[in-house]
Amino acid sequence: MFDLHCTGVMRCTRAALPYLRRSQRALLLNVSSRLGSLKRNAGGYFGTGRFSYDYRIAKAAQNMLTLCLSAELAGSGVSVCALHPGRLKTETGADDADTSPGEAAERLLNFVRTATPEVNGRFFDLFDGEIPW
Repeated sequence: MFDLHCTGVMRCTRAALPYLRRSQRALLLNVSSRLGSLKRNAGGYFGTGRFSYDYRIAKAAQNMLTLCLSAELAGSGVSVCALHPGRLKTETGADDADTSPGEAAERLLNFVRTATPEVNGRFFDLFDGEIPW
């Protein structure tokens, strides 16, 4: 999980960064999960939900990478943020899944189209606004 959600994101970022730096409106958007929020996990937000430790830990690591990259790239013209796409109804979705992948994709596209540099260093939920780290 860590290799996929954190190390994989870093490898993709390294490959894309030269192109992002040349863009007029560069946005590096890491698809995260609400389950990667340390604040929500510490506060019992997820109750006794049966969410895997390895997934939550990997997404928390990815979120830290997002924060590190947003600080490193601040002022370079590249905005970096994390985004939870919603509780998606998929084969591996959580018990509380309530969103079709199509609806989430439409919202994601709208987010990308309307994102401003102020998204840098922040964590968003496509349906519920900003998520605490």
